[in-house]
Amino acid sequence: MPYTIIRPTSVMVLGVKLHINSSLKSIKTEIFHIGKADNLVSMLYVKNLVNLTLTLTLNKKAFNEIFFANDFNPYTMKEFADVAGLYYKNKIRTIPNLIIVPAAYGLGVVKLLGINVPLYPFRLKNIKASYYYNIVKSIDAGYKPKYDLQNGIKETLDWYEKNYFENNNRFIVFINVSIGISIL
Repeated sequence: MPYTIIRPTSVMVLGVKLHINSSLKSIKTEIFHIGKADNLVSMLYVKNLVNLTLTLTLNKKAFNEIFFANDFNPYTMKEFADVAGLYYKNKIRTIPNLIIVPAAYGLGVVKLLGINVPLYPFRLKNIKASYYYNIVKSIDAGYKPKYDLQNGIKETLDWYEKNYFENNNRFIVFINVSIGISIL
């Protein structure tokens, strides 16, 4: 039996009831970038994932193949945060590495004592890591992402503002298939 595997990157999803990505929650409350935020990440709006899935469904070139799904180009975390910040008309400030790195190591010691902390060295490394994937194979099979970062974030946040956010308890869902569910 033929198969096709689609490996999406971080997906902006509507209608999933999970608490995640406090980085977007912090954007709502005007918090900060960590360091230069110049690491590259692949993002994908859920409707682009559906588009790729439908494109590959009946494509014989897709049989017994693996495809990555994301936007045409990766984005820096700064671009990602700034686009979401613009939605809320917030300018995102930066905490320099000179401050955040020692803070992460200090909090790492506290974490070793069994106390839950928001940032520690391993988490900082993950936040600052670049991960992006080549989608040439998906494009060659007919995939054309219709939503870019700006449109995907806008439509996602519009939906959550209208349907989900209550009592200023704001959160948004991003599922990162490559590392599980991202909870920052």
